[in-house]
Amino acid sequence: MINFYNTPEKQQKLMKAVYRAALKHFSQPDIFSVEIEIVSADEIREVNKNERGVDKVTDVLSFPTLVIKSLPVTKKQFPTDIDYESGKLMLGDIIICYEKVKEQAAEYGHSEEREAAYL
Repeated sequence: MINFYNTPEKQQKLMKAVYRAALKHFSQPDIFSVEIEIVSADEIREVNKNERGVDKVTDVLSFPTLVIKSLPVTKKQFPTDIDYESGKLMLGDIIICYEKVKEQAAEYGHSEEREAAYL
């Protein structure tokens, strides 16, 4: 399950496809909850400065809730990290700067979709 904030529908569809592909690749059932937000360069710079002490724009910041040491992951391994409203295991937060997605896609010569999926 993905909770989106400030994320256009096109990017939501892409992120859902990436999420499903990751679950399949790692042979994981859909037991996770992840938060994804698209922000401006100014916003990600501020978060980067406040959380990591780096006063710089970056493409993506991730804040994992879990320390996963082996697969498969089960809810029994992390009983205190279950969202009791959804019943899902809280994986963490991902913040993406779409301005950097566009910039890096042009720099590397591939699509914005590929760059966003990679992040």
